[in-house]
Amino acid sequence: MVYPQHRKIAAGVAYLIDEYKRVQKELETIAGKKITEKDLEDSIALYEDYRKTMRQFTAIVSKYSKMLNAKTRHLIIKAAYFMDKRLYTIKIKELMEELKRLPEEKFDGIKVVVTGIIAETDALLDAFVQNRMVFVADDLAHESRQFRTSVRSEGTALERLAYRIADHDGCSLLYDEEKKHGQLLIDLVRENHAAGVVVCMMKFCNPEEFDYPIYKKELEAAGIPMLYLEIEQKMDSAEQIRTRIQSFAEMIR
Repeated sequence: MVYPQHRKIAAGVAYLIDEYKRVQKELETIAGKKITEKDLEDSIALYEDYRKTMRQFTAIVSKYSKMLNAKTRHLIIKAAYFMDKRLYTIKIKELMEELKRLPEEKFDGIKVVVTGIIAETDALLDAFVQNRMVFVADDLAHESRQFRTSVRSEGTALERLAYRIADHDGCSLLYDEEKKHGQLLIDLVRENHAAGVVVCMMKFCNPEEFDYPIYKKELEAAGIPMLYLEIEQKMDSAEQIRTRIQSFAEMIR
């Protein structure tokens, strides 16, 4: 399916609802049964619980930075892609309850905010861990962008889903007339007392590359240090990136 560029105007919302209806019919054909409004509402409730839980979980990270280092944090969030959401959400809630029983960790490493499509591979994440750099917040399409925006409380199920896309701001992959991405990053840095921003730029991703010069100027104007890393989903060697991360860590430590 194709998401509308002008997603905030009435025509864009109406188009997206029609797209959802088309996909719903195709899914009903595959499943051999009708998807009712209650089915959709139950699914929305499940995913809203998941989103709320994940926002709570990512807020805890900075309190347990040794245990939940950049790699561990990433793997926990990524597990949601491979587990039943109901079971996954229960497990995350149990993890948070266990964390709350522990004293907050004293951490003298470097706290950063990471942005981009994705922050992988293992070699990349290991480089952050080795340089005592933790993600206290993220603006990754693969991570927090999945759960930072809630659905509205009114309307049909498909209307609520469509307006969730309309309400989702600060994403390079969705048309944003007001260009809110930079301010979003600035707010994340200040709210989490981060030392800087790490940009994980997916190679050949035009929307992200076009967005970068805009928020780069805003971060520079705000006096926020920034590290730009060009990454690929599969990297044979991460030595150059490892060196750049080390240099950035030494600069902002």
